[in-house]
Amino acid sequence: MAGNAPPFQPMEPVPAPSLPREPGYAYEAKWDGIRLIAEASKSGVRLWTRGGLEVTRTLPEIAEALQAIAPAGPLWLDGEAVVLGKNGRPAFEEVVRRIRTRDERKASVLAASSPACYAVFDCLRRGSRTLFAQPWEKRSAVLREIIPGGPGPVLRVSSHDDASALWQKVVSEGWEGAVAKRRDAPYIAGKAHRLWWKVKALQERLFAVAGVVEAGGRVRSLLLALPGEAGAWEFAGRAGSGLSERDRLLLATRTSHLVAREPPFAEAVRLAPGEIVRWFKPLLTVKVAYRERTADGLLRHPRIMGFTGIPAGSLKEGREW
Repeated sequence: MAGNAPPFQPMEPVPAPSLPREPGYAYEAKWDGIRLIAEASKSGVRLWTRGGLEVTRTLPEIAEALQAIAPAGPLWLDGEAVVLGKNGRPAFEEVVRRIRTRDERKASVLAASSPACYAVFDCLRRGSRTLFAQPWEKRSAVLREIIPGGPGPVLRVSSHDDASALWQKVVSEGWEGAVAKRRDAPYIAGKAHRLWWKVKALQERLFAVAGVVEAGGRVRSLLLALPGEAGAWEFAGRAGSGLSERDRLLLATRTSHLVAREPPFAEAVRLAPGEIVRWFKPLLTVKVAYRERTADGLLRHPRIMGFTGIPAGSLKEGREW
């Protein structure tokens, strides 16, 4: 297990407005987590994010579980690191908190109080044989041999034949979306390819937090901004759904360093009686799910998915983590 880089770069699905229905596809629910590449063998386990950040010591429970199933030769896996909420679905904010933890003792504590699991959907090496050129169907069969199924710190993402039934489940249960994969598709590392398609039940994007709306001493909602023309920020609306009480407390008590005198955008913000605004420098970023943006650029039905450690400046550069 030499070297500091992951053994391969992940293949990415291409966005689509709907799932393809023609024969030859398998369908998977899209897990809302952090993409995770794993290399495991008897000599040890290493874990990396899509960007190449090693997080083996950050997610010790996943590393330990992979060690237990590692074969004599190398095992290369692709999937998502997730933390499941009380509703049994991935909680994006919690997995971001786990990934950002660098202190090993704190990581061990969080592994017990907020355990992560590895939702694996592909196997690219087993023993001495790499599987990139093999069709998805054969790679999936290998994965079923390695990870039989059921819950646990390492679980196998199930595939489905019926796109309509899966999509109904995704929408009704509030999953992020679904992915369609050609059964005969090889794994094209480091590329977004039309052999894989992804459809999101909601659109999702990162926004800068331009301020908070408060009423009665309590944070009611966030004011969101996106980069506009000529480097300026534009108002994208307000969002309060999805904020936990812990979020509201931290926003009220731990953001004095973000406070600004003026808004970062020119648009006016409508306030109800009793509401006040605390403006922020646009440094903090948040992931928001929403149905669509209106003609004047505001979000419809926004829901906050979680805060991120991504600098707001990267939004102006068109980059996301």
